[in-house]
Amino acid sequence: MEWGSEAFDRARTEGKPIFLSIGYSSCHWCHVMAHECFESADVAAILNESFVAIKVDREERPDVDDTYMTAVQLSTGRGGWPMSLFLTADRAPFFAGTYIPREDRNGQAGFLTICRQIASVWKDQQHDVEGSANEFAQSVSSALSSSVEPEFDALSALDIEDAFRAQLAEFDDEHGGFGGAPKFPPHSALRFLTQFSKSSFGSDVMRIKAQSMVATTLTAMRAGGIHDHVGGGYHRYSTDSQWRLPHFEKNLYDNAMMLLNLHAAGQPCADVVRWLKSEMSGEDGLLYAAIDADTEGEGEGSFYTWTLAELQAAAPALIRPAGATLEGNFEEEASRRPIGRNLLAFKPGFDGDFTPFVALRAERVPPATDRKALVGWNGLAIWALAAAGETDRARIAADALLSYDPLPRMIVDGQAFGRAFLEDYAYLIRGLLELGDTRAAKYADEMVDQFWDELGGGFWSTGSHHETLLGRQKPVFDSPLPSANAIALECLSLLGRDDFARRGLSALMGWMHRVPNATEALFSVALTYVSSEPEVETVVTQTMLPSVGDVELSVDWNSSERRGVLMLTIPEGWTVATTGDFGLTLSAEVGEVDAEIPKQFELIGTVTIPFRVPSQPMPSELIVDFQACSDHQCLLPMTRRFDLA
Repeated sequence: MEWGSEAFDRARTEGKPIFLSIGYSSCHWCHVMAHECFESADVAAILNESFVAIKVDREERPDVDDTYMTAVQLSTGRGGWPMSLFLTADRAPFFAGTYIPREDRNGQAGFLTICRQIASVWKDQQHDVEGSANEFAQSVSSALSSSVEPEFDALSALDIEDAFRAQLAEFDDEHGGFGGAPKFPPHSALRFLTQFSKSSFGSDVMRIKAQSMVATTLTAMRAGGIHDHVGGGYHRYSTDSQWRLPHFEKNLYDNAMMLLNLHAAGQPCADVVRWLKSEMSGEDGLLYAAIDADTEGEGEGSFYTWTLAELQAAAPALIRPAGATLEGNFEEEASRRPIGRNLLAFKPGFDGDFTPFVALRAERVPPATDRKALVGWNGLAIWALAAAGETDRARIAADALLSYDPLPRMIVDGQAFGRAFLEDYAYLIRGLLELGDTRAAKYADEMVDQFWDELGGGFWSTGSHHETLLGRQKPVFDSPLPSANAIALECLSLLGRDDFARRGLSALMGWMHRVPNATEALFSVALTYVSSEPEVETVVTQTMLPSVGDVELSVDWNSSERRGVLMLTIPEGWTVATTGDFGLTLSAEVGEVDAEIPKQFELIGTVTIPFRVPSQPMPSELIVDFQACSDHQCLLPMTRRFDLA
């Protein structure tokens, strides 16, 4: 059944639990589980007898996907698709997992066994199961709404540099990208690094390294098997660390972000544009969602791989560079065994002629195309196409989307479904801004009205018109897609609505401090609002201590770099006592006094400096010059006069 009140009412009336499967059309393992389990007569029998079965397309209902992915991650420590969950009629989960084979395997229960066990427990202990499910639902709700307090009161240039260092620590210098296998295209990280390399943040060495990291990654991906050299475009991810062996599905959002980053880095991207126009464009001007990994009846990758005989006939010069062999250089993902087919995957820098393969591939049965048009993904494509100079094609898609009111989640064969989520608004608005389309402001107003959190700042992923599930979530982290909050704040920044952009960054700053490797899109926004120059704000108070003849000076110090030197110039005859606050020590000398802060020290907060009055009667005023210096430069001195009368 479809997700909705009818299914849950039926479960409640019949006293049955719900089996929920969440996947998407181009998901390889979703197809595997469907063939193994859902097309099996005995599995169908137990599902129909003991459960109400619901299937959800995660791309149609990202709110359902986000909610129950949180449950899967809390339950198993990992996530993925297909998701397989069992719920009560009140939507509370009590079992959560991902792909489950039909039969028991390697000591793990198969889907048939699990269904029989859950049906039995539900029959005998339904009350206990519902109690556990409600407790689990509370945990999911808490996780969805969790937040992190920031380490500091404001973002600084040091935070920007630390975000770069976080990328550098995970970078694969040999193959590009971050970490090991599997490797996903790091879209948001590459965009941040490109912007960082062109900024005034960090040192020259850091900026040059950022540019090199982008070039290394994009060059390796363009040469590897993750790139479809024949048809254009990029596959979803690589199952190895070298970008050689892809997971073959192709998504619109991946290729939109690849186009954006390739163009920004000055790398070739014409084949991505060609693929978007030729294979992903509908007659209505909108762009399709995805192309499957599998060709029906032939398995994953068969459309994109070649026998040695085919290579010898079409382009023998490519055999050696590709490492093609009779047994094949392509390994089946599940078994890791060669199956007599070869990938076109090369070392970085290789460039060959692939035109002979175009006609050969035209004779093959292509994988299925998911022809639904998702508003948000189309927004990303509009953004990328406009940035790459394909404004006519981008405008056709924009006009097609904006002919629907209210803004839907998706469009299939001219029919709109659902209501737009935050990501739909944010990505679309960003595309309109890249086009210079004045309609962006109208949709930005709608986005703020429907999704902005007036109390805490930032945007919710769902609006008031969406179904209430186990909780509301603020999308903070970059996945293959950039954080919807980040792009929404970027849009408002570009529209001059800095109050929202600054408040949103402040609300999400704790996550940025905690996980800079997963919030790169937010750091891209922060580049606009953090000064690369050292900044000092001083708010000074004084306390008279007549019994000992001291004046205590408190300086509220907020340095954008939070590292450096606090320099004071004091009148002749005055002395400065030693203070232990922040480990700050000032020497008791007349004239200019340097207070040097250790490199690891975070200079922010209130620094209290006691001054010893030189003689009685007390002078009528104290004049102090402050000067803030970073590791690289100093600001002009600032003079403060304090009335001591």
